Amino acid sequence: MGVMLAVASCALAVLSFWRIGWLGGARALDKALWTQEGEWHMFDRKGGSWSATLHPGSQVMGALLWLRFTSARGPRELLLLGQALTPETRRRLVSRLRLQADTRLGTEKGKGDLP
Repeated sequence: MGVMLAVASCALAVLSFWRIGWLGGARALDKALWTQEGEWHMFDRKGGSWSATLHPGSQVMGALLWLRFTSARGPRELLLLGQALTPETRRRLVSRLRLQADTRLGTEKGKGDLP
């Protein structure tokens, strides 16, 4: 019984990751480009490209960066190891994500409005 539950759980995880594009599939991202102007451009394996906005729900979890995007093509997610980025790019991105999180939390508490 325990083995069947483990196999079913693994199959569900693989199917979920495939559906959101982390393991290939139609929604797989090939590349995400962050410009100096702060814009994001997404590229898929079929050669398509589109603009996206970094979602405020993106998170820093130790060495992992969970980036969530919104675009005309729908939401996309990208899980990155910090080692996949140059140190300067990682520092800038982590700073931006933490600033967004602080601003979001301040706004939720009524402290995010500037005088």
